[in-house]
Amino acid sequence: MVVQTDDGPHGLLIDFDCAFDSSVARSPVRPERTGTLPFMSIGNLSKSLLPHNILDDWESLLYLICWTGTFGIQEPGPAATDDRELLIKSWTVGSPESIATKKKSVMNDSSTFSREILGKFDQNQTDCWRLEDLADELHETLFYNDSLDDGQKALCHGAITLDLSNPQQKRTFERRFGHVFGLSSGVDVSKLGSVVVDPFVERARHAQTITDDLLSKLQKYAESAREALKGSHA
Repeated sequence: MVVQTDDGPHGLLIDFDCAFDSSVARSPVRPERTGTLPFMSIGNLSKSLLPHNILDDWESLLYLICWTGTFGIQEPGPAATDDRELLIKSWTVGSPESIATKKKSVMNDSSTFSREILGKFDQNQTDCWRLEDLADELHETLFYNDSLDDGQKALCHGAITLDLSNPQQKRTFERRFGHVFGLSSGVDVSKLGSVVVDPFVERARHAQTITDDLLSKLQKYAESAREALKGSHA
């Protein structure tokens, strides 16, 4: 937690119950869930066997921004929208696994994310468009990072695992990654090394590259927000 005062920023470390000794080897399995359901990453909600990594934290930040953009910082929430119609509210209901499935369906498709999440932001909030643009860029960087496709031939798009032995899912793969591999006549699964494509595993392999990209975008918006604050106090 950080607060800004006249003599500079001051921070307070919290959640020491979740701390661990980084010098001690840890199990790769996520043994327990900690966090608030609407803000937890898909991996944490589903108890993924993939070790927790920094992208889980960035994903949580994205959900927090989406929640703030929709409901604001203070109650009672959006003035012009009946919150019973908000898909984001479903992230509070059901088992962690079911919430993970709901998040996957939204994060997997940019148009759904734009329509059901960004499109429900409360525009009565001051400078809401800044949060909307930031959430859009973070989502694209986390779930649809084109720079990785071009540079690394990484299969990072989306939030749903594709089984290429399934004809329909194979067609989805070809549509999504055809430009990466030049798949004009279909995909040769044998050359991919696996019949299953898990975008979360792929992104974990490129976590540092994605993180650098995310941090660059966040710094850009932070600077823009600081300039806006200066202007409002002038």
